Amino acid sequence: MSSTKILYVFLIASFCPGQLPGQNLIPNGDFESFEQCPTDEGHFEGYATDWVTFFGTPNYMNCDYFGQNPAILPAPHSGTGLSSCVWFDSDPTPPNVTREYLAYPLEAPLRPERYYGAFWIYTLPFQVITQNYQLLLTNSAGLVFDDDILLAVPDLSNTEFLPTGQWVKIGGCFEADGDEDMLVLGNFTPDEATVYLDTVIGFTDFHFIDDVSLYRVASLVPADTILLAGQSYFFDTTAYRSYELEGSLVSGGSRVFEVPGFYEAVVFLDECGQIGTFTIEVQDCSGVVSRFDDSALVSTDYCAGDRLSVVLPVAEEVEYYIGQQLVAGTLTLDTLGESYVYAVHTYCGILDSAVYNGLDCSQVEQGSCYYVPNAFSPNGDGANDRFLVQGQCQVQSFHLEIFDRWGSQVFISNNINNSWDGVCRGEPCVGGVYTYFLSITFRDGLAAFQQTESGEVHLVR
Repeated sequence: MSSTKILYVFLIASFCPGQLPGQNLIPNGDFESFEQCPTDEGHFEGYATDWVTFFGTPNYMNCDYFGQNPAILPAPHSGTGLSSCVWFDSDPTPPNVTREYLAYPLEAPLRPERYYGAFWIYTLPFQVITQNYQLLLTNSAGLVFDDDILLAVPDLSNTEFLPTGQWVKIGGCFEADGDEDMLVLGNFTPDEATVYLDTVIGFTDFHFIDDVSLYRVASLVPADTILLAGQSYFFDTTAYRSYELEGSLVSGGSRVFEVPGFYEAVVFLDECGQIGTFTIEVQDCSGVVSRFDDSALVSTDYCAGDRLSVVLPVAEEVEYYIGQQLVAGTLTLDTLGESYVYAVHTYCGILDSAVYNGLDCSQVEQGSCYYVPNAFSPNGDGANDRFLVQGQCQVQSFHLEIFDRWGSQVFISNNINNSWDGVCRGEPCVGGVYTYFLSITFRDGLAAFQQTESGEVHLVR
């Protein structure tokens, strides 16, 4: 472990618990985006972004335009935009009002899997209401019309008369065939089969539509997540989801997890029931830190040009960086200057760090006659294989002793040119920290002066 405290800004990938909600495949399902503002009834295609129609003249309302009779217009279910249209005419006397359809081309065909669709509808109490408010996913090349009626089997439909004068959601799950490239809202049932309630005011089923959505069900199940003890997870209840955790319903929002362990969350979707589960793993970083071998990274001075090899031990969820560059295996250093090395856990951050300082050993510092390295790597690669005290002044006497951590002497020399090869009593010494005691007498002309010191040297295996 480094004996030097390092203040250093280190950038690692941010960890964001949880998952964003699945993408709504109808980006302008809320009718908020527009190409131009409507100014009259019948303004729809070319006004509401991406929406098209087959027959009739649906109304788009936004930009302070609310139709010729704003008194009957409800507030949008959300935002400022919505649409109104006619899906049925009960008048037995021809010609009937042309049915109107709202269609949205998809960016890509659906996959052959499960989807959830929904739209919000507002029916007026003095208009015809039906049991045929329907959503269809279809291939645009296979549309079949009969007297301006699009005949198809819808994917979603209400099964009873809806309450009037309020926004009501129609939604549900269905299996896509895999080639559908268009969502269509309307009534796909022939006149004679449409179930309706008539009124004394009119024969048309005039209503309002807002907040159309389409999701891949699989995308609404969050991914498995890892947290640290004390972190929170955000249970996102958008896209009509709810959750159950440890047998209890979760109302949404953030929940703090203090106790390490594994938690299974169940995901539910309106009208569809349970759609999947995901796991929240809570880790305790104090245990991660205590299990980490912090003897690998030791702040070290070495001679630039002589390679210093540092073996980086393998540890689960731990990566090593020099600066911000990822390294692995054996780190080789030979450059002049300081190199900052970090051991980084995926979730717990920096576990250990060290500074490796490459010195210019060809120039002994002014006022000093010798240099003692604090690390060497006797691995036989020909670089920095021996521990050698280097001096440039005239040496009169020299004495060096090296001891292991238990106080046993492993090397002794009275010659500055003798170096230690990392061998202890005929066997390679284990890697680690050793203590040295040094005494040198130098001669400067007729004068002599003595210097003594003790310190540590790191033997790197």
